[in-house]
Amino acid sequence: MKSDNLFVIILLTLMMAMMAACQADLPDPTARAATTTPTTIEKTVPSAPTDTAVLPTAGTKPAEEIFSYPMITERQCELFVPAGDVFGETIQCGYVIVPADRANPESKEIQLAYVILKATGNNPQPDPIIHVSGGPGLSATTRSTIVELALRYTPMRERRDIILYDQRGVGHSQPTFECTDFIKDADAVQSTFDSYNACQEGLRKAGYPAETFTTAVSATDLLDVMKALEYPSYNLYGISYGSRLLMSFIHHYPDEALVRSIILDSVDTLPEDLGTEYRTATHLLQKDLFESVFNACTEDPACAEVYPDLRSRFDVLAGQLNETPLILDEFTTIDGDTLFQYFFPYNFAVQNIPFQPRLITELEQGITTTLDLIRLGQIPEPGTRTTFLPPEPPVVGDLLDLYLNCDDGSASDEVGQMTQMRSLWDAEPEIVAAFLNQSCDPETAAAAIEITDQNPSVFNHIISRFVPDDVQGLTPGINSKLNCTEQYPFHEDFSEIEANLQEAQLPDFYIEKTISEMLSIAEGCDAWQDALAAPTPQTYGGYPVLVLQGQFDSLTPPAWAETAVSAIPQAEYVLVPNAWHSIMGNNGPCPTNITQQFLTNPDADIDTACTEGMKVQFLLPLE
Repeated sequence: MKSDNLFVIILLTLMMAMMAACQADLPDPTARAATTTPTTIEKTVPSAPTDTAVLPTAGTKPAEEIFSYPMITERQCELFVPAGDVFGETIQCGYVIVPADRANPESKEIQLAYVILKATGNNPQPDPIIHVSGGPGLSATTRSTIVELALRYTPMRERRDIILYDQRGVGHSQPTFECTDFIKDADAVQSTFDSYNACQEGLRKAGYPAETFTTAVSATDLLDVMKALEYPSYNLYGISYGSRLLMSFIHHYPDEALVRSIILDSVDTLPEDLGTEYRTATHLLQKDLFESVFNACTEDPACAEVYPDLRSRFDVLAGQLNETPLILDEFTTIDGDTLFQYFFPYNFAVQNIPFQPRLITELEQGITTTLDLIRLGQIPEPGTRTTFLPPEPPVVGDLLDLYLNCDDGSASDEVGQMTQMRSLWDAEPEIVAAFLNQSCDPETAAAAIEITDQNPSVFNHIISRFVPDDVQGLTPGINSKLNCTEQYPFHEDFSEIEANLQEAQLPDFYIEKTISEMLSIAEGCDAWQDALAAPTPQTYGGYPVLVLQGQFDSLTPPAWAETAVSAIPQAEYVLVPNAWHSIMGNNGPCPTNITQQFLTNPDADIDTACTEGMKVQFLLPLE
């Protein structure tokens, strides 16, 4: 699952040309402090739960082997350093080294990349937060992700260190589970099935068996990360697939003393043997989410008064449009199916929900004002969602044009230029001005400096174009492997699913799109049949657990969270109104306040009254 929302425009063909002799004179805000000498910590490390045999029941751990694991070693990081941070001091990087195959004493090693964002306040608490990313396969340590997560965790970081790490096979962790890196004879690969087969063979020959890349093994890796970093205790936060990993951890390690509390955000639930039902139910639950919008209006006295009988009116309107489509221009026709496509959850745009009753009323009268706003994407996303970069102001185009004029083709040290440019992230205007003066002719520099002086941090948009992330935000190989072996049903055909969707009276376009996507995802999955995960029993430890779930989450619907809450002994469930996927840090101060209450005292009752003020506010008709 995603959340995560990390999109960076990368223009690989545009490279800067600056005079190398001048670069040395510019200050570098990210100059590295000396890193600590790598240390080896002798530990008795439990073998990971195996997915190729019956998994241990809750509370039991497999036979132990003595390794020099986990180990910590240094890692060179090339980051965007946010304002106020200093690399090597408030931001620290490293690897936690664990065995690839815990059942093999001679196993190769896995390096788990981590970044620590040190607490910003005085007298921080001793128990940091570990961020467990989703996907599966999303990196937490790319340049853009670190900037975004630093923003999301700003309130929590005042009191605690924040630890970001990449799961095995992901992002900056080594090796990266990317099949193209392990397939030796690419010419022999004629299909997705061939690709996955070749990938498994390449992994095995390299000493990284595919069966060692599982959620259960990653749960043991997480325990090793905690042991290696040597904090007295930890708070674990998992988003989307990360919540699934944490549920695996809660099962396999039900009484780990290092764990103080657990937060599950936008729950991707267990057990695996319900994968077929869950994945199919996701699509069936779109119907429930669709109906929930009409229910929200009915339960809101003001909306119900202004827009009575909205649900039945929608059906009548859809039928009328199927009989007599609305032709907007030679390229745009609105029929009943098209109407569905503009309604949440079929377009995932939660920001459109307040407009939907008005949309129906207007279309009944042949008015397309609100329809045009929605179909042209002119309703902005909620301002509460945290992003790597703010919306791009118009002056970015002018600044980019000016900067491109500085390129005279004479640059020779591309790496040095990118390093210098990376150091300008969040830099003060005078530092950016010095860079522009040394990189551009006087007239161009003056025009560019006028823009950067008047628009603080606007140069970040230019940097993001010329200094792209050095790894992908999502690692496709591990995503495919885990989806195929743990999260996706194996079907020879999808006729039963299609019949269920039709029985639920979902729109034809949605059924066709769903089946097409399922077939695409399932293609080649049977190559992983020998690596299928065994079901994780629904028995969980008694940790304090906070479950945050969005009312309108169409990726991991509320029903999934409710399943998890019913199985976890001490889970406290907070359904956040008018919220989509990824709650903490993306929906204003209320969910953050709830999270902070929980972190202050995980065993105390939580005041959730602030969620009442988050309910969707439907817009009245235009005068």
